[in-house]
Amino acid sequence: MLHGLIGVEPRHLAALTAVAEEGSFKRAADRRGCVQSAVRQQIAQLERVVGTPLIDRSRGGTATTVQLTSTGAALVPHAIAIVAHLDAVAADLRARERPGAALRIGVADRAASALLLPALGRLARTVPGITVEVCDDGDDREHRDAVLHGTLDVALGDMPADPGLFAARCVLEDPVVLLARADSMLARRPEPPTLEDLSRVSLIADRGWPTLALIEARMRATGLVPPAVLHAEMTAGVQALVAANIGAALLPRMAVDDGDHRVVVIDLGHLVPPRRVGLYWHADRRLIAGVEALVTAVVAVVAAGAARRPERRFGNPPEPAVAVTA
Repeated sequence: MLHGLIGVEPRHLAALTAVAEEGSFKRAADRRGCVQSAVRQQIAQLERVVGTPLIDRSRGGTATTVQLTSTGAALVPHAIAIVAHLDAVAADLRARERPGAALRIGVADRAASALLLPALGRLARTVPGITVEVCDDGDDREHRDAVLHGTLDVALGDMPADPGLFAARCVLEDPVVLLARADSMLARRPEPPTLEDLSRVSLIADRGWPTLALIEARMRATGLVPPAVLHAEMTAGVQALVAANIGAALLPRMAVDDGDHRVVVIDLGHLVPPRRVGLYWHADRRLIAGVEALVTAVVAVVAAGAARRPERRFGNPPEPAVAVTA
């Protein structure tokens, strides 16, 4: 079997992972930058080497959703790891060819940017001559892909749910809070809100934010109907929407503007765990200059920010806690 697998090429494995993650040949081809026929051919070549089908074709070749066979599903985690390792090798080779190249950092939301910008000043003082490129386009998923593929060296944001392919350092546990208008019933409540309370208000939240899905799932589990949700960019004007009485917003604590007295922050620690913010990079990379110094700088900024953060009114959560881990 091992002798037969020697014939497997990285492009075959990359095609399989794309099909598995995208769920269709068309989307996999778009992601790979090629035509569908090329992806189908690469999968067929991989099946010939492995000696068994990897795609379930029982519903015909025109199905819009592609299903893996049990063998295909078993092969995918290995394929992801192999392709990611090769990407790390390529990134390290490029780094050797370009000594002194910029440290490429991805940051997906404005709250995390507030940590990164002052940290870069500290980094410049501790690592003289270092240059940095910051990418703030895309979301956390796109940044994780970019780190794995070597187009980003490190990213700052929500910690990967499955850190297996990443080396990561948590720098902050950031409470999830409810932002309400200062004169609202929620703000005047003498006790923390319940799930039933949240089910009765219009919520504002970032589309696809895991915390929203968690709260909705907990509501359904207790027989409650989740409320209507206005989907907005977490970093763009959410507090203004709350102040305009459009609804109450779910936000990470560090994204709240403490100088806005039109709104009040309400602790939700009894309902949802804090989000974990950290720096992460490819676990197989060997030549990323400045990462440890960057971690140290971000941790220092978090600690200084927590010390300076003003006290808030009743109902607000404890300050974000530094939680650096290996």
